[in-house]
Amino acid sequence: SKFIAANFAQERIIRARVPVRVSYSGGGTDMSSYINVAESAVLSSTINKYCTSSILMRNDNEVHIHSKDLGLKYSAKSFGEIQFGDELDLIKAAIKVMEPDFGFNIETFAEFSPGTGLGGSSALVVSVLGALNYFRNERQLDHYQLADLAYQVERIDMKIKGGWQDQYATTFGGFNWIEFNKKEILVYPLQLQRGTQLELEYNLMLFKLGGTRSSSEIQKKLLQKGTNKSYSEMLHIAKLMRDSLLKGRVKEFGDLLHESWELKKSINKKVSSEFVSNCYDTVKKLGALGGKLLGAGKTGYLLVYASPLYQKKITEELAKKGVIRENFKFSNMGLEVWSTKR
Repeated sequence: SKFIAANFAQERIIRARVPVRVSYSGGGTDMSSYINVAESAVLSSTINKYCTSSILMRNDNEVHIHSKDLGLKYSAKSFGEIQFGDELDLIKAAIKVMEPDFGFNIETFAEFSPGTGLGGSSALVVSVLGALNYFRNERQLDHYQLADLAYQVERIDMKIKGGWQDQYATTFGGFNWIEFNKKEILVYPLQLQRGTQLELEYNLMLFKLGGTRSSSEIQKKLLQKGTNKSYSEMLHIAKLMRDSLLKGRVKEFGDLLHESWELKKSINKKVSSEFVSNCYDTVKKLGALGGKLLGAGKTGYLLVYASPLYQKKITEELAKKGVIRENFKFSNMGLEVWSTKR
């Protein structure tokens, strides 16, 4: 029998995987209200907690959505008949904006809880956009276009309050210096020495405080809080942090993390809570150089910079408060898309 390509064709599943981000400094200055009057920038990196979207094409026009981590399902007769009104709305909005002209099953899986300060909703949106982008063939969108589209889905279509950094950090991945101005957003990948990255990984600890919160609600309140002076101080610290990493001065980075957190608290009293302050004071007393709450505030993850010498004690003391350490590694890749046989 002849070798014909069609005989070998098999159904394929398309997967797109996106890491969540850890923001170190500059957060809050990435809001449109601020970018429109002054330039700003954010320092961030991505870590090995991912959101993955998988798509299998169907023979009809139906769209079936399954969120594995939330245990929720939704289906519509066609892309045009998708209705909003449940916890899968973010996924639906991401599908709508891509205007797919075929039916498919999409399955999403997030390795983190929503509302914990890791920019998870952006990772979810970018993974859905990335998977659908695969089918656009020669009309594929690039990373900047996908990040822009993710911003549109979250901030404009779904009216979720927040800044611009998450969509870019998670799409591009790795250590980035992200600059914002009225006209455009530029992502500058930071070339850290391997030893610097490993040392940083060795000294940083991630603690889950438990509980989730609506970042959007906190962001609404934050919009009125910061002054341009406090934001320019934040930007100054962010630049110092960037330079300390590029030069391999990780201890200096730890000290600056503390300064950045103190400034963030002074700009927005709502960002911390009695419990968060209690945890932070505890780790400082036990030898930590610095740390910060990730995301918009109140709860989620506490990032702590401490010498390995003090880490065991810090971990034990926070565990008594019900705060559990989670191991992580940096992820140097952003959006990754691949296909596999069914």
